[in-house]
Amino acid sequence: LLSGLGPRLSFRFTPVGMVQSSFHSEFRSAGINQTLHRITMQVAMNITLLTPAGTQTVCVDSGVVVAETILIGQVPDTLIRPEKEGTEG
Repeated sequence: LLSGLGPRLSFRFTPVGMVQSSFHSEFRSAGINQTLHRITMQVAMNITLLTPAGTQTVCVDSGVVVAETILIGQVPDTLIRPEKEGTEG
């Protein structure tokens, strides 16, 4: 109801600090003899907002997919599944 009716505030941002990043690689099954390879970059940083009322620090953590590839192997002509012990087939 009162949105936009308060005083105008202006902010200045000064980049101080560092960003921490790391790469992660994962493999997942994507079907018969297919593997999904995904490389992601995790980015983390602390952001401090300075206002006349005080300071507020927020940690921002985000992940970004850098590359994604499906690795395809040959599909076998036959599939042999040995029976487990103690079961009748």
